Amino acid sequence: MEIKFYYFCFSVLIGILLVHRCRFSQMLHPIFEEASNVIKEEYPNENQVVFARVDCDQHSDIAQRYRISKYPTLKLFRNGMMMKREYRGQRSVKALADYIRQQKSDPIQELHDLAEITTLDRSKRNIIGYFEQKDSENYRVFERVAKILHDDCTFLSAFGAVSKPERYSGDNIVYKPPGHSAPDMVYLGYMTNFDGTFNWIQDKCVPLVREITFENGEELTEEGLPFLILFHMKEDTESLEIFQNEVARQLISEKGTINFLHADCDKFRHPLLHIQKTPADCPVIAIDSFRHMYVFGDFRDVFACAVSSVPENLSEAFCQYCYLTVICICKLCIWHLLASVALELVGSQNGCTMKLLAVTSQWELLKRRNSTCRTSGEDKKKKETESLENSSSSFLTYILENCTENSIMVLTQLIQPQDRKSKM
Repeated sequence: MEIKFYYFCFSVLIGILLVHRCRFSQMLHPIFEEASNVIKEEYPNENQVVFARVDCDQHSDIAQRYRISKYPTLKLFRNGMMMKREYRGQRSVKALADYIRQQKSDPIQELHDLAEITTLDRSKRNIIGYFEQKDSENYRVFERVAKILHDDCTFLSAFGAVSKPERYSGDNIVYKPPGHSAPDMVYLGYMTNFDGTFNWIQDKCVPLVREITFENGEELTEEGLPFLILFHMKEDTESLEIFQNEVARQLISEKGTINFLHADCDKFRHPLLHIQKTPADCPVIAIDSFRHMYVFGDFRDVFACAVSSVPENLSEAFCQYCYLTVICICKLCIWHLLASVALELVGSQNGCTMKLLAVTSQWELLKRRNSTCRTSGEDKKKKETESLENSSSSFLTYILENCTENSIMVLTQLIQPQDRKSKM
């Protein structure tokens, strides 16, 4: 079927996004069709599993919405939500059919004795639901969440007499974090509220700072967000803990506009070479905007910047880099990096496009496709974008008047080249 985006009606939807002029799309299409016929026989209910295709030449808006840049791409949707992990398995009828069968399997392991909890793998993130009965709205919501997040957490459940010791105040959900020392956390929201339950469990299952590996690197890249990476030695858990704490303290509001990651210095020697570093220099913090990599000066300076103010030496730190700019995003000043890079980290809220100005050859701003501007209307955007080309003061006024205040802070004065001596 051609995808029409009524996919919220379906339990599982797998979509192939292709362009017919692409040879690989042409090769996969018949395999995809045959796999859909196999699955249709096993799951005859039309709302259980749906295979759909999108011709991205005809529906470029859909390709842009889901950041599809290579073809063919196989995306999975569950209950209307697109899964971050696309299908990367073998492109055969059997492999595709097995993948769907796996997606349709029960993601929740039932406990028949609470003593089984003592044998859980505590290196993983475990979510345990305690319910009076399986046939309940509380459990149905829990099951929906588990089907979406089962790749990120281990889900378990207990019912009736088995779960009674843990249901002293009614049905509940407990998160057991990795390790044996961290305390359990109990969900205090309404268990029949899907959004509340999903958001709470997702927050526990998907850590704020994730590890990047060669296995998940492409997957993380396809999320379309720039990286803030801590390179550290595997045994250096202290630096990782500091980084995690400072990200949580200073940058929690930027979650969703940037991926916070950590990487093993030994395994990622090649990326370190791009920034003239070796494992001996670790820990190292860098931003990867997919166009450039920028290094944070000194790991110890992660404590140096208060969220509510810009450090006096910020412009001096900027002078060490090729591009010197006039804007500081306060919550990103932890990095002492280019403001133009910082702008790349501000997510688009309404697709407003803004052309940044080159103030001088020494204080050049990079072009930015997206901003948090509240401007609406194509004519208005075009007119205001043209006004940016007239003067740097127009640019500053435009930012101050139209950009989301809680996302960025603009310095109230342009830093003129003569005010700061460049070290370039």
